[in-house]
Amino acid sequence: MRSFFIGKMGWSTINAMPNVSGGYGMFDKNVVMAAGGYSGDSFAEDMDMLIRMVGYCCDFGRKYRVVQIPANCCWTEVPPTLKVLYRQRVRWGHGLIQTFVRHRRFLFNWKYRQLGMVTLPYVLIFECLAPVIEFFGLLTFLYQALTGVVNWKTAVVIFFGLYAFCISLSLVVLFYDYSLGGSFRKVKSYLWIIGAAILEPFLYHPLIVVFSIKGYCNFLLNKKAVWGEMSRKGFAGSKKKEKSGEREKGGES
Repeated sequence: MRSFFIGKMGWSTINAMPNVSGGYGMFDKNVVMAAGGYSGDSFAEDMDMLIRMVGYCCDFGRKYRVVQIPANCCWTEVPPTLKVLYRQRVRWGHGLIQTFVRHRRFLFNWKYRQLGMVTLPYVLIFECLAPVIEFFGLLTFLYQALTGVVNWKTAVVIFFGLYAFCISLSLVVLFYDYSLGGSFRKVKSYLWIIGAAILEPFLYHPLIVVFSIKGYCNFLLNKKAVWGEMSRKGFAGSKKKEKSGEREKGGES
């Protein structure tokens, strides 16, 4: 929700979208084919294709625009188990570093406009390198804590400042979603999401960091990448009639 309601809306405003999620996006078929079509060996499919499309438009002086529309038109099912989440995130980590190696000519290249000077540098630092920085940052902090060089008063202030910012951002997104018609039918569901946001930095995010680094290592070690089985439970029962008094869901098409 943070990605779609804040992140991608911001990217869309400056025409610098980093990717278009496959289950949610539509592409101009002629531009896709002119840019080389779908790359079957890519593990960052939509990002890989979008980069090549923008690169094609810049190479041939064609105007282009990639737009994010904040409306729920379809849904995709998230990994139901930790094992499936591991497979997905390792694959995404592999695909992210694969994309930068494959499309390194775009990075910091004025010719490719926002893509080369804004989008890819940002993604490189805050998405690709972030797990590595966080992992070694944690190891450094633990070493400093054991050797007694940490200023604990300052550390606690910094921690709660960052934590408050993360929670505030999540609350803003949830309020925005609710005011637009809501991704959930029950107000109770929003309370569960708030609880998840409170626990996210301690339970979920560390796993994502480790899984991403595993994907990087797989790529650097030239380990054969496979999709793996992405089991799904389906949406059976999700369309049951709501009880009286529950908030109606809107904004869908």
